[in-house]
Amino acid sequence: MKKTLLTFFTLAASLYSHAQFAPNNLVVAKLTPNSTYTRAATVSLEEYAPTGGAVVSSTNLSVGDDFYLPYGSASNQFTGYLNLSTDQQLLTLYGYNQLPPSAGNTELFSISAPNRTFVAINGSQTVTKIVTNAHTLANVNRGAITYPLGDGTYGTYLIGHGAGIRYSVYNPTSATLSASVVINSLNTISAKIYQGKLYASSEVGNIGVNAFETNLPTAASNVASPAPLLALNNAHDFVLFKIGANQVMYVGTAANTATASDGLFKYYSTDNGATWSAAGKIDGNTATVADNGFRFLTGRLENGKITIYAVTSNNTTNSVKQIVDETAYNTAISNATMGVAISNLATAPTGSGFRGLAFTPGSTVTLPVTLSQSLSAKAMSNNVALSWATASEQNSNRFEIWHATNGKDFNQIGQRATSSPHGAKYSFTHSNAPKGNNYYKLVQVDNDGSSETYEPAVAFVALSSTDFTVKANQTKVSLALNSDKALKGGIISVTDMTGRVVAQLKVDIAVGLNQYEMSLNLANGMYVATLKGDGLQLAKKFMLN
Repeated sequence: MKKTLLTFFTLAASLYSHAQFAPNNLVVAKLTPNSTYTRAATVSLEEYAPTGGAVVSSTNLSVGDDFYLPYGSASNQFTGYLNLSTDQQLLTLYGYNQLPPSAGNTELFSISAPNRTFVAINGSQTVTKIVTNAHTLANVNRGAITYPLGDGTYGTYLIGHGAGIRYSVYNPTSATLSASVVINSLNTISAKIYQGKLYASSEVGNIGVNAFETNLPTAASNVASPAPLLALNNAHDFVLFKIGANQVMYVGTAANTATASDGLFKYYSTDNGATWSAAGKIDGNTATVADNGFRFLTGRLENGKITIYAVTSNNTTNSVKQIVDETAYNTAISNATMGVAISNLATAPTGSGFRGLAFTPGSTVTLPVTLSQSLSAKAMSNNVALSWATASEQNSNRFEIWHATNGKDFNQIGQRATSSPHGAKYSFTHSNAPKGNNYYKLVQVDNDGSSETYEPAVAFVALSSTDFTVKANQTKVSLALNSDKALKGGIISVTDMTGRVVAQLKVDIAVGLNQYEMSLNLANGMYVATLKGDGLQLAKKFMLN
């Protein structure tokens, strides 16, 4: 993909550094309202250990007066989504680069600000801030998420309202973002990448949570149709797990005016995400209705248990909850369910409120391997070139390459060791592949022996002219075909140089050597014998003297 850097306005980028994040801790965005601009807040990242509730470190992102997030009103409570890149190296946020022009309750998104600020923070707490016009004017921005492209840069989704989701390429070395490309104009609340696929939540049209038709789109792409994965009102952040052959998704919900029906909802799928079934919900803070929902989530497997960290829905003095679900993937949950444990990790100090939540850079997260490029198979003469790429690899041992000619009976033909926690590109060549359709699938194997199988790819290896021979005289044409593929309903035609068909024969092709004869009365001259069938077209010229 060609990367065109922004040239149509001045690109402002700033960097500053603090200490070092500790892997496997949590980071939450803390908003503190400005005393003059009550609907705007400065932002700091507060690092917490998963137990204890004490702040480990604090990183001020509003140094330089160029990064703020909305605060106060109900609609302001779903901005500031914090995400960890799929290679677990970068935290990203997306906010405003200026304050309102006058004091009071003016909303940040109503000041028609021309630009926004994208923020990336690495494990050394080095903060990079880049001004971008991906979202402007009254288009509310929510968050950003990145994945590695394999050349040191990151594919980046900038998420918001009005202008929807936009794609850019972030270069940490030069601290630049490429010009943004529209992915979808959907009013998006949050977006996540799971198993190499982009998902998004929205409050518009009861969309809830959905996946995109293109796994990791870099150009316009629609959400999958005909129906959303989860038609859930007031959907915010979400976390997806793959447990064996099944999937489990947790979705935080919170209405603009919070109600007792808000909470953390559980869903499960037994058909690879095609359909989902509800499995109960967890309440946040039933004593304070405004704090009962959840807007921001992250999660992973901890000691083999699904563990969710979630920020409750109140504007101020809200909390980070730890929710451990030890029940089966299809067991309905509630606050009173055996096997569900809920505890309070931290509460925002008086006068401030928590927003986005993510693990620190360097953490081990849920998925052992995330594909950034699905398996591709391309026939090259009688060989098939396979390629794929990962965005991250955790606790992974190898990829196994499996092959079949019928799409069902697969045999292993090779493997590639996995060795890059930050992702890598892979290739494999299947030499002398059989003629016809060849099916390939990847099986990724973890260090503990567990495995995951990815969707197959197919390549068609055509018969070549060397497999097709013709001998002829004035009374007979003899043809031979050496085929690795059985085919019914082929047609052999003989035409003269004007294109007139002088003979035609229907044939069935078996695996191995096939021989055919056609009795003819031919004059001297040049002729063409053609064999056509399903995915097959071979031609040979012959001369009669």
